[in-house]
Amino acid sequence: MRRLFAGVALVTCSTLLLEVLLTRIFSYTLYYHFAFLVISLALFGLGVSGVVLYVRSERYPRERLEELLARHATRFALWTLVALVYVLYHGVTGKFDLFHKPQFTSQTFFELAMLYGVTAVPMYYAGMVVSLAITHLRERIGELYFFDLAGAALGCIAAGPLLGLLGAENAVLLVAALGGAAAVVFQPRPGGKRPVRAGLLTAGLLVLIALNLLRPTLRVGSFKEVDESFVTFARWNSFSRVVVEERPGKRPAMYIDAMAKTELHHAREIEEPVAADDYQGAADLVYAVRGGGEALIIGPGGGTDVVSALRAQNRVTGVEINPIIAGEVMQERFVEASGGLYLRPDVDVVVAEGRSFVHRDTRQYDVIQATMVDTWAATASGAFALTENYLYTVEAFEDYLRRLKPDGIVSFTRWCIPPDMECVRVVTLAREALRRAGVPDAGRHVFAAWKNTVGTVLVRRTPFPPVEVEELLRAADERGLRPMYFPDQPRHDTIARLIRDPDPQPVIDAFPSDISPVYDDRPFFFYGVRPRELVASALDFDWLMINSFSVAVLLALFAIVGLLVLAFIVVPLVVHRRDVLRERPLSKLRDLSFFVCLGVGFIVVEIALLQRFGLFLGHPSYSLVVVLCSLLLASGIGSMLSERIPRRFRLTGLLAAAATVTALVVAYAFFLPWAFERWIGLGLGARIALAATFVALPGFAMGVLLPSGVRLVGGRHPELIPWGWGLNGAASVFGSVGAMLVAMNLGSRATLFVGAACYALALLAALRRPAPLTPPAPDANLTSKRKGDPST
Repeated sequence: MRRLFAGVALVTCSTLLLEVLLTRIFSYTLYYHFAFLVISLALFGLGVSGVVLYVRSERYPRERLEELLARHATRFALWTLVALVYVLYHGVTGKFDLFHKPQFTSQTFFELAMLYGVTAVPMYYAGMVVSLAITHLRERIGELYFFDLAGAALGCIAAGPLLGLLGAENAVLLVAALGGAAAVVFQPRPGGKRPVRAGLLTAGLLVLIALNLLRPTLRVGSFKEVDESFVTFARWNSFSRVVVEERPGKRPAMYIDAMAKTELHHAREIEEPVAADDYQGAADLVYAVRGGGEALIIGPGGGTDVVSALRAQNRVTGVEINPIIAGEVMQERFVEASGGLYLRPDVDVVVAEGRSFVHRDTRQYDVIQATMVDTWAATASGAFALTENYLYTVEAFEDYLRRLKPDGIVSFTRWCIPPDMECVRVVTLAREALRRAGVPDAGRHVFAAWKNTVGTVLVRRTPFPPVEVEELLRAADERGLRPMYFPDQPRHDTIARLIRDPDPQPVIDAFPSDISPVYDDRPFFFYGVRPRELVASALDFDWLMINSFSVAVLLALFAIVGLLVLAFIVVPLVVHRRDVLRERPLSKLRDLSFFVCLGVGFIVVEIALLQRFGLFLGHPSYSLVVVLCSLLLASGIGSMLSERIPRRFRLTGLLAAAATVTALVVAYAFFLPWAFERWIGLGLGARIALAATFVALPGFAMGVLLPSGVRLVGGRHPELIPWGWGLNGAASVFGSVGAMLVAMNLGSRATLFVGAACYALALLAALRRPAPLTPPAPDANLTSKRKGDPST
């Protein structure tokens, strides 16, 4: 039994690793929103496997369990290799607009469908391994579920280091090798002989990894703006692939996930300025009136803002979230190309998330600057943090204002492209932050200018002096910038009304897109659809493609996944085995609804916690590892300990666990913001310990529910177990999309409420359930081998 459990742990470890790695690869080869596909791929494959096992149960007898597990683990390994080759060389062709949004055509949908189909196959075979084990070993479901979740937690921990050590391509090859190793573990070994074929497959994959490291052959091709023939440096980590291109006659250019571009600037540009582009001309406006002080630059990248700050005789503190950029690129590999810019004594570069650093920092600055800092890359948490950004919230601007010297300035540069007009939303953030800081009239505290597609907003805690306003107007004119707003300007246009009107809400409501202030509870600065307009806009896909591409993609994927779930999960269950529901249908439907509620509830709570803890832990990678690993491990421990609950108390234990999860999740909706504000200044180790504790408390109770439900339902209707497992996976697919939509429109607190409601419904589904009519029949083979075992 333990050997089989260890094999299941290897497969679930491999599956979670594959999810993370595909998220990274999809973010690079496709537009980053499509990284969401990975979550639905895994859940869809798991659900389909349960359906196949249910509809064709006669093909998967208990007597052949070891052989079946080994066969499906081998196929998982082989199809992982096939999927890797396909994904590396097949992106989405066609035209892209300014922001790399694909213009959808029939060919685009066909290519996405092929990607989905090929990459879903290994997920299906991994799901078959888990479904077979749960179906035939349900008498040990608690221990089995522990190994299942512990393996996934190990994959979560290993994902980041493997990406940095091997790169995404070789790490996927390692996933295939782990699948082969699982087949070796599963394979029955009569006479003590080890299986040969699975072992040869594993060894061959390990040799392929070594060869690919020595001479890369399997690697991503040229996608989007990157031409691999000019790439001289490439490195992966858990939230980006950073490459540097060196083209003849041009500065080295650095790309993050083949999209976000920044050129590497040389220290000599401090004394020998070069012609500035629109971005730099707008961004360095602040240094026309601030020099010789302390500048904090969030997201310094290739050094554009660092050069501007040093030219104005400022000492620079740079906060860069990506260690590859801050270390390997700027301070090691390309130190000569940058003239040692980041090694200067007046430059201090810190690897941290900008908002978290500012909140914990105690120093005061003359300038706090952020130029075009985006969350373009999909994080390893599965791309659910794609559009959330804690740099652009009201609470963030309150932090910036607190870290300014009395005459300090916050400088933010964003796009000024209709209909979103991000720079206008920055204005509404600044106004609300000033109001909350006790400034009743923000009119003299804001200056804004723009050029072509870029705008810069300057904000002071104290009013801009008239002489400073005149200097800024002169500097803007020299740079070709047009004033968007300045104190005492005569015209009373939209921007002026947003800043000066006692109540700016009518102006905000009249704007084409949503420019209302965003808060930490709903930090989706780049989401421009008003919540009340979502339902109406969902019916106008063309409007969404223009005004909110991310929502259009999310809804399109929701529709595609929904059709696939209906076609491959719901319809086969209803058509092939609807006779099962003829006897006591209400009781059986209630049993199935229990699994559906657990599927939706788990994924919704997981997503909400991942979003909530991102700011507290200070880095998206920390949030992934700490939250997901703690949740999986705690759930695994809860599932194992559920076996110790006496049979007569199992229903009581299930109800208590559901009530505990519901109560804790509701409490966290109110408690976590207070706790984060109080303890965010602690050291990283203390914050990780607190986060792990907070996540583990509901995770333990969540782990009790599924195995307890399997035992209770298995005692009444054992034929429903594969069906319930399939519906659990299908519900998780829809729950993942629904959680994202709720978070974007109503906030993470509302998302936690939805998760709590799902567990409350699961509790209701389990209430007043009579005891099993007959105890589950023990497995004959198991009884003969483990006679006297209490679990048997």
